[in-house]
Amino acid sequence: MGEYDEKQLIEKAVEYLQPVKLIDVQIASIKEEINQLRANLTSMGAIDYSKDRVTGGGTPQGLEGSVARFLDTVAERDKRIDELSKLKCDAITKIDALDEKLGAIILRYEFILNNTTEDAYKMIGCYSTKQAKRYKQKALLEFGRKLVL
Repeated sequence: MGEYDEKQLIEKAVEYLQPVKLIDVQIASIKEEINQLRANLTSMGAIDYSKDRVTGGGTPQGLEGSVARFLDTVAERDKRIDELSKLKCDAITKIDALDEKLGAIILRYEFILNNTTEDAYKMIGCYSTKQAKRYKQKALLEFGRKLVL
């Protein structure tokens, strides 16, 4: 894997964690998208969602293909929610496994719960910002080392 200096390890950790901050927002937007797709399906006619594919004798030409595309898109969007959820759960597991516990709390508040860095620092209690930064740096360094092992 090669040797990494501390700065590179911290960068790797941030690179991994930064997208996690947006996962809840992404999932919410995808759910909204799914609701719209289902509304489109409903407006096309009464659809039986319990079936994988829409079948039926009286379906006008082309409508069945549109319905199938909508259902495929809903399935793809559901799959994306699963992928995002897994990424977030993996990040939570990695943070929970850190030995640097105060730093882990900061990472949890900042990246998992999407708080500002300053608010995350406040969550560990009466430590100065300088101390809090050190705890965060230690946690990011440990996180980065675990990523490259």
